Amino acid sequence: MAKFYTILIGFFILVSAWTSGSTADDRLSLAQLQEQLQQLKTNYGILEEKVLRLELAQLATGDRQTNQAQTKNAIFRTCSEARTVDPSLASGMYWIDPDGEGVGDDPIYVSCDMATGKTSVSHDSESPIDVGHCPDPGCYSREIIYSATMRQMTTLVELSDECHQSIKYDCNYAPFETNGVTYSWWNDRNGNPQYFWAGSDSSVHTCQCGIDGNCVDSIVKCNCDATVPLLLSDSGVITEKTLLPITKLNFGRTQLSSSSGAHTLGRFECSGGTTVTGMPTSCEDLWRSGHRLSGLYFVMEGKLVKNVYCDFAKLPGEAGFQSLIGYAEVKPKPTYFDIPTSCANLKGTGHTSSGLYLVKEGELVKNVYCNFTKLPEEAGFQSLIGYAEVKPKPTYFGIPTSCANLKGTGHTSSGLYSVMGSTMVETVFCDFTKTTGDPAFQTWIGFDGVQSTSVYFYVQRNGDFRSTNNPITFDVVRTNTGGAMNAGNGKFTAPVTGTYFFSFSGIAYMIGTTSDGDFQASLRRNGEQIGRVETKMTQGLSTDGYSLQSTLHLQSGEQIWMQSDRESNMYLHDDGNHYTHFTGWLLQEDVAQSFKNRLLL
Repeated sequence: MAKFYTILIGFFILVSAWTSGSTADDRLSLAQLQEQLQQLKTNYGILEEKVLRLELAQLATGDRQTNQAQTKNAIFRTCSEARTVDPSLASGMYWIDPDGEGVGDDPIYVSCDMATGKTSVSHDSESPIDVGHCPDPGCYSREIIYSATMRQMTTLVELSDECHQSIKYDCNYAPFETNGVTYSWWNDRNGNPQYFWAGSDSSVHTCQCGIDGNCVDSIVKCNCDATVPLLLSDSGVITEKTLLPITKLNFGRTQLSSSSGAHTLGRFECSGGTTVTGMPTSCEDLWRSGHRLSGLYFVMEGKLVKNVYCDFAKLPGEAGFQSLIGYAEVKPKPTYFDIPTSCANLKGTGHTSSGLYLVKEGELVKNVYCNFTKLPEEAGFQSLIGYAEVKPKPTYFGIPTSCANLKGTGHTSSGLYSVMGSTMVETVFCDFTKTTGDPAFQTWIGFDGVQSTSVYFYVQRNGDFRSTNNPITFDVVRTNTGGAMNAGNGKFTAPVTGTYFFSFSGIAYMIGTTSDGDFQASLRRNGEQIGRVETKMTQGLSTDGYSLQSTLHLQSGEQIWMQSDRESNMYLHDDGNHYTHFTGWLLQEDVAQSFKNRLLL
């Protein structure tokens, strides 16, 4: 305000200079003084608005200690909640936190009417504000700045029985609507335009006088829409809480010198609390009851109990606020205590969910289907599925290598079984009706093609390779299942112990020369030469092909590569036609050795 007084004093100095100057020429003209006075009025309006917004900001960042002492160090979600907890609290300014203490946005500073439990949120447009002169629809627009975030105000709506906001517009030849053109509207909390000025019916343009049927002109629904030369007014209360708070005011058609408009917007106010009676059925019920800690909760769904995860850092309606974990089977107090022998016994222990169950029948265990939607005496209440093999306590622990091992683990049913052989998995027939020493106790059937991983590759080159005593590298990877081939360094690393097949082929290029040419390449295992290809040509310019295949037993970690050993006037040639081919795959894994290697790890 000090800045305003400085401007005002300057104005009086200007006036004095005009009235007491030495000559008429030294004085400011009346038009100049009027222009400067209008500028002073504009500056004052801007300054007044900035001061109001600064006051709101200071409220939002002020000291909370006094208020916390009033509420016994607790920050409530609404004024109604604070009043319910402590009816002795006096009306005044309080810090509340609608979206939950410790989560979401910071607490907000509001006015609490403890006689009614009403929560009021202030803003920067509570005093009458002139809309000025302009002709077009919505040519005057003012955004409403609240002392609370939209998240906090939206949450306050969810926690309250009712919310409302009053609005008043003083007008003179400044209609909301005329001749089918809408000049004025307000924006709801989602930014959508709204054209009703009282009540909750957003489908029609109306004011309170239109609802009451007492507008100055019975043809229109708002006093300001009447084209009469009178200073009129429309005031009403917006009660549709899902649209509140109002975020912007827009007015127009005040271009005439006789036209005028001034708006007054009331505070955003909510009261009452949404109480939850009975058992909670959702995370929203828990949230409304005051739960704030995210976690797993049980809620009712009809006659079922379900387990849900409630993320109270979010608000109802936001994705992830409630996640279903599963359903819990809730049983009544059991009337039967023993090993069940029938579906009737299971029902006596409290089972209510139809399904497959195991029950005891003498020395056997049988699998039955219990249909608990029926009575025990009704057909279909219990259906036999089959008998389960119950085995004695095992005497052998480990991967079985024979029928004897299987018998030691408790197997008693004769049949085909897989056992671990010396290097491979084998299929055997175990006749458990015979003794272990009987030759027919175990009959060998054959080997199983068991591999722990798939390994095969195929790589190529795009261009020539000229480097002796180094692995041949590759540019194109057609396939590399298992990831054992490193095309960049040309080396294949065996991922598991087993038997592998490799094939290499290509062409050698003869340089145009009067000398003979010679090209040699070799397959290497950890540097050891396994096999070699060679091509020789007499003097001239030509190419010659070569190929090499090999089947090798490799230990896990051993490496295979092709190496250029000699390039005498000849070298490995390739281009976009891809003459070079190196491929390989795992024929048979040594499963037993691979398993031992994994155990050592």
